[in-house]
Amino acid sequence: MDDSSGTRTRTRELSTTTHLSMTIDACGKEIETLLKTDFHFDTVQVVPFSAGAHWVSIPLKMAGRVRGTDRVLLAKVVTDEGVRTHREIVTRKNARFMRHAILDLSYEESETAYDILQREEDFLEESREANIFVPAPRGVYQLTAGAVLMMEFVDGVSLQRVTLKERDIGKVFEIVKQLRVHGLVHGDIRRDNFLVTAGREVCLVDYLYLAGAVERAMSYDLMSTVCHLSLSAEASVVVNAACTFFSAAELQDALPFLNFITRRLPHQKRDQILEMVSALP
Repeated sequence: MDDSSGTRTRTRELSTTTHLSMTIDACGKEIETLLKTDFHFDTVQVVPFSAGAHWVSIPLKMAGRVRGTDRVLLAKVVTDEGVRTHREIVTRKNARFMRHAILDLSYEESETAYDILQREEDFLEESREANIFVPAPRGVYQLTAGAVLMMEFVDGVSLQRVTLKERDIGKVFEIVKQLRVHGLVHGDIRRDNFLVTAGREVCLVDYLYLAGAVERAMSYDLMSTVCHLSLSAEASVVVNAACTFFSAAELQDALPFLNFITRRLPHQKRDQILEMVSALP
């Protein structure tokens, strides 16, 4: 990594840390009041919960007691600053779509923090109806300087931080297959948007609204899964696992996105994915 890249990384890490601190200071007390009035918490403590990089939203673990019983919820907060960051990310992603002549897909900007989280709540509810393992939503609430999505707390670690086994890879593809079967698009499939529990179950988290042709969007989700899993496992293992859940036609329809997703994937792995998928009967 050159000096400029290192500086950008350190700057982003500092910005993330500052955003986390400001979110707790600005929203923590307001969320505590919400939990006591709407969720009947007797006592509650705000604890930062990290499952990845938090440039748009901040997850806060809310631990407390309700009528003498321990209870934990996850509060996902988007501040006004987070909305601005969301707009920047969406603009950059859409510019990349245009550069690669992908004109039938686009990420849509959201006007408010409440809009962003309301869309995510809708996605979680639809996913749960499809028996996909996602956190159960508990409602979106307006805050003075943003909004918060209250949801079930799933105790797990990012898929990016575990040594992947074939069973884990299969569970991820099973989730992505169920999304496709029910016409759902996640829009931001990455390793740190999956949590692995102590029982080795895999939970899908986060969401980014991807609009346009649904079939193309689901193909984008599929190739995102192949590419990001290949950052942690052999590409041949990932493609073979994908073939268990997806047809050759579905995988081949996703190939146009191969060179668009995650620049960190080595060219050797890209070539291997292209060769294996193209050769499927």
